[in-house]
Amino acid sequence: MSTLGRTCDHLKVKSPHSYLIDMGNVQVRHIHANKISKFIARVHGCGVISDRDVEFGRVLQPVSVVCDGKPSERVSADKLTHLNDEQRDD
Repeated sequence: MSTLGRTCDHLKVKSPHSYLIDMGNVQVRHIHANKISKFIARVHGCGVISDRDVEFGRVLQPVSVVCDGKPSERVSADKLTHLNDEQRDD
């Protein structure tokens, strides 16, 4: 959970819309659900690492799939019946 710009853990549900929240510094606060938002991690940069770098542990690489041809060629003809000839050619 994110409130006041940092992540926190909820300790107890006081009512359907209010919670006791552990603020992380030996402080517990009673907060209404309207004041709580989902935590979204943001990325402020990107870097390149080498295969020889061991500091990052095991790094997974995404599999790249190359698709040749138009998207309309990958769709079955029965799903294009609602289009006219000109739209199907695009």
